[in-house]
Amino acid sequence: MFGIEITLFIAIFIVGAFAISCVLQGSLSHFAYGVRLLLFKPYKIGDVVELGGKVSAVESIQVFNTVIITSDNKKVIIPNGLVISNVITNISGQGFLRVDMT
Repeated sequence: MFGIEITLFIAIFIVGAFAISCVLQGSLSHFAYGVRLLLFKPYKIGDVVELGGKVSAVESIQVFNTVIITSDNKKVIIPNGLVISNVITNISGQGFLRVDMT
């Protein structure tokens, strides 16, 4: 109608959308993992867990990352993508610990 081909604008839009999706891929995956953690709740705030090879207490569960406090009082922020892709050991999940002594 205006003498301009619409296919050019569609192609530019598709290339732009692809570029933006490539840039945001990491952030969107951490967001999706955060939603998954909040829905399935493998641990809650205050639980003693082993995440990323560190035994620590969970301080907060956020959409993009999980904040833990180690036994030597260090705050560690772990992206939720790393939490989901590794083994989660919830040490205090049963309410008590069992120790076998011989």
